[in-house]
Order: sequence, then C-alpha cells, then structure tokens
Amino acid sequence: RLGPRLVLTRIVAWWSAFTALTGAVSSYTLLLLVRFLFGAGEAGAFPNASIVVARWFPPTQRASVSGVLLMASQIGGALAPLLVLPIQIRYGWRVSFFVFGVIGAFWALGWYVWFRDSPSAKSGVSQSELAELSGASVTPAHGFPWRAALRSETAMATLGTAFCYVYVYTFYQTWFHTFLVKGRGFSEGSLLLSALPYTVAACANVAGVLLARATARR
Repeated sequence: RLGPRLVLTRIVAWWSAFTALTGAVSSYTLLLLVRFLFGAGEAGAFPNASIVVARWFPPTQRASVSGVLLMASQIGGALAPLLVLPIQIRYGWRVSFFVFGVIGAFWALGWYVWFRDSPSAKSGVSQSELAELSGASVTPAHGFPWRAALRSETAMATLGTAFCYVYVYTFYQTWFHTFLVKGRGFSEGSLLLSALPYTVAACANVAGVLLARATARR
C-alpha cells in the first residue's frame, strides 16, 4: 500500500536511530528495550526488499537477484568486524554504534532521493526494459491466505528452512565473538576470524544463484 521506497526509508531511519541509541544506553533494562524496538522496527527490511525485486525484475531473474541480495547481506556481516573492531579498540564500543547510526541515516536519505516504487516512475528506464517488466507488477494483497499457506508443503518447507538458517545465523551474529574470546582464548584484536562464516555464506549464496539459474533452464 505504501511502497518500498517510503517503508524502507522508515525502516533504515528507525534502524539508524536505535543503533545510535544502543551506544547511549546506561542500564541493562534500557538496553533490552532499545534492542527490542530496534528489532521490531527493522523486521520489514527483507520483505520490502523482496517487493523491490518483484517490481523491478522479471520472474525469470528473481531467484538470482534474491541470491545476490542475500549475498550482499553476508558481505556486510563479513565487513563489519573490519570496521567495528578498530573503532572499538581506539574509541570504545559506544562510538561504533554512533558511527553506524550516522551511516544508516545517510543511506536512508540517499535511498529516498534515488529510488522509485515502480520502473515507470524512474527516469532513465527504457521502453524495452518497461516491456520486459510488464508482467512483473505486484498488486497489494487485501489479506493473507493463512489456511492455504498452512496446507502448502512449499510454505512449510520454506518455514523449516528459514528456522534452521536463522537459528545458526543468529549464533554467528550474536555469540560467535564471545565464543572466540571466552571459549577459544582469542584476543579482541584477532577477532577478524569472525568474518569467516559470512564469507563462506556469501559464497554459498552465489552457489545458490548458479543452481537456481541451472534449474530454471531445465
């Protein structure tokens, strides 16, 4: 109803604000509250990114582009230690949250200025590109068919895959650094190893893209 341009701008602006607030908290209770609101506000990022893919790419390319989207998120996770650790070591952990909050605010502004909800509203898109995307339009749904989804083997398989993926991903995103320090005796300066799972995951996403293309051709 609102379009991914406005919604993703709001999501990243919210993400940026609560990232910066994380660096300003003064108690454990406030930290829990800020992080809960952070997660609640940024949860729509991937669904709205999928709307962008659906509106801007033909059906034959959506699996590949979705793989690239996931790969980009993994690359971000791999780069994060390279950026965060020097800031934390020199200026403290709070400053790293302030820096990323500011970066996110600039991203939200740039996204809102540059992006358009549909290819037809974007200058520079040719008529041939619009013709290719003529069947890629997405109309807003008036309701979600829960009963049909719960009976769908495809939907249940997707949920099962997502559960296993997110469970493991959350460990690497939240506890892996602590595990390396307390469980394996790594120093803070040697935590660049924590970028390795994201690097492997990015390669796996590329493999998924190639596999999707091969199966689509068959």
